[in-house]
Amino acid sequence: MAYTFINAPASLAAVISGIISAATAQGWAHNAPSGWDNLQLTSGGATYHFNLQNTTLASYGPAIAAYGATAYNSAAAITAQTNCSPAAYASNYVAGSFLGAYIFSGTTYVHTVVQTTAGVFFHLHMGVLENGTGAQYIQTAERPITTASSYFEWVNYPTYFNNPFSYNGGQGSQTYSRNVIGSIIDGAWAWKYIGASSPGRLILPCVEGLCDDMFARSQKPYNGVTPLLPMPVFAERSLGNVYSYLGTPPSMRYVNMYQHNPGDVITLGSDTWMLFPMVAKNATQNVYESVTPNVGTYFYGLALKQ
Repeated sequence: MAYTFINAPASLAAVISGIISAATAQGWAHNAPSGWDNLQLTSGGATYHFNLQNTTLASYGPAIAAYGATAYNSAAAITAQTNCSPAAYASNYVAGSFLGAYIFSGTTYVHTVVQTTAGVFFHLHMGVLENGTGAQYIQTAERPITTASSYFEWVNYPTYFNNPFSYNGGQGSQTYSRNVIGSIIDGAWAWKYIGASSPGRLILPCVEGLCDDMFARSQKPYNGVTPLLPMPVFAERSLGNVYSYLGTPPSMRYVNMYQHNPGDVITLGSDTWMLFPMVAKNATQNVYESVTPNVGTYFYGLALKQ
């Protein structure tokens, strides 16, 4: 695995270029058809495809559109690839330049965090889940905002979108992000995401609130160690209301940012982890406009292994 920092990338195109460089350095294949990029990852005898496009969303501005697929056809459009996923958008309040891009890469994943302005970030993560079925994942974190007032609301209200792998839709109509998991389920390839109609749903126990009490402890008072929580993913079976375990994203954990600053590095044993909020840490109110945020719910962040 490797860690790369890009200082002040000028645009989303520069971010995509950095992702491609990090992935190919880890053995991923790269193709560049007209207007988009294809990255191929072979793991466990299967080949996974991740397609990236520098695009513009109507009314929201520049964005990276990320799609999963099970094959690559240079003659077909990015949305017409075999078993193409729903789009996952990583978008931004500004077009660039950015303060920095942090890219964490391995043979089965590339995790990217971009700092847009001081203390504000967006995420684009992709790879293959470990310890399970080898499912493909794409995870984005950003709420596209176009005005100063809505930007203030986004930064200061830790919406449900602060949850890693949050459901598509989040709070309000401005959330374009989507987090998708693809796998062969009940004999056929399927894409699942939180908030989908049955039987296309995902469940992540921490997002569903089962880990809130544990998550509320930012640092253990008796030893000062920051707990990092794994992110198990469960997908709905085709018959509905029955879920099976798919795995966890590699080298990625939940972390409570309450006692940490964005970009902090912690060491646990022989591993070092860098910590980032899902959007911004300086939240002052929760989604119900409560003055005092709930530490266990509104400081979700990700720890990424360096």
